[in-house]
Amino acid sequence: MGLYSYTYTITQYFVLFATLGTVTYGSREIAYYQSNKQKRSEIFWGITFLSWATGAISLLIFYIFIFFNGKYSILFFWQSFLIFGVIFDVNWYFTGMEKFKVIISRNFCIKIISLLCIFVFVKSEKDLSLYIVILGLSNIIGNILVWPYLRKEVYKPNFSKLSFKKHLGSTWIFFFATNFCYFKLINKPKYDCIF
Repeated sequence: MGLYSYTYTITQYFVLFATLGTVTYGSREIAYYQSNKQKRSEIFWGITFLSWATGAISLLIFYIFIFFNGKYSILFFWQSFLIFGVIFDVNWYFTGMEKFKVIISRNFCIKIISLLCIFVFVKSEKDLSLYIVILGLSNIIGNILVWPYLRKEVYKPNFSKLSFKKHLGSTWIFFFATNFCYFKLINKPKYDCIF
């Protein structure tokens, strides 16, 4: 569990970059345009393509990190499934639409299946890689299973109206604001975060 926590924690820095501020920003923007399918489709695809780009960059940098870090490289490689999970994550859309049933039902089923897989396949400390794979794959599969629900929610992407520049600037603001407050709260508990 120590090796798992160590490799997981380092991987989370790359996950953090892959998501930027898309979760908070995306759910907020979708909430503004719940009743306007055209506008929320543009927002959804703009943020999704941005998330794919940041996820791909994060994965590339992570694999370079693994290449130069020989120790625990196999464990880090399997932890990269967490970054793949971010690329397919669109839960922020359903949060913005206040359709929590989709997220909760999918999460419940995937968690039960992954727990059963851990009990069946993970028997000793030699199965650490398998344990990481099960958790990583359950994350990816869980995020992919939400995509079919989007067929009736959004239109096909219109590449001329994706507003990458706007979304990139806004997600960076949310990214820095959220993490700035987090570190300030750790270092100075009396700090009042208004973001």
